[in-house]
Amino acid sequence: MTKGVLISRFSSDEPVVEFIEKIKGIKNFQLYITGDYSKENIIPSDYDSEKIIFTGFIDDQKYWRLLNSAKLIIVLTTREYTLLSGGYEALSLGKPLLLSDSKTLREYYGNYVEYLQDDSLNIFNSIQKVIDQCDHYNQSMLKLKLQKTHEWEGKANQLMDKVLV
Repeated sequence: MTKGVLISRFSSDEPVVEFIEKIKGIKNFQLYITGDYSKENIIPSDYDSEKIIFTGFIDDQKYWRLLNSAKLIIVLTTREYTLLSGGYEALSLGKPLLLSDSKTLREYYGNYVEYLQDDSLNIFNSIQKVIDQCDHYNQSMLKLKLQKTHEWEGKANQLMDKVLV
């Protein structure tokens, strides 16, 4: 079974419940959902406990172990101009990433990740695509990580040059 992690804080801009409803037909896919699900009045027993696992709030060590064990990471928002810290976490681990489709996210992550359209068929197809092409997406994330590291180092050096003048 393929393991995915949906990183969530259950904020108002995160369509977690809607997403869960749209992935019901995906076979051999197990989704762990982080964060305080009580904010959404979710009752975990209402969901297939073999396929949907609500972790609640977990400590850092368990959180990173969970992310590292996942085949793919999912982060959602309905807000534009939001970069999503979960995206950075996936990037730091070099994990395939599925994101909500927004102009801001596309500008930052480019063609290195898979974007989720807001309908069941596209969500199903996107998840299946990442599962089927996992090696490709792992390589893409490693390339993006290298690119972003180079950019960040360049910006840090420019800042240091200005500070030390």
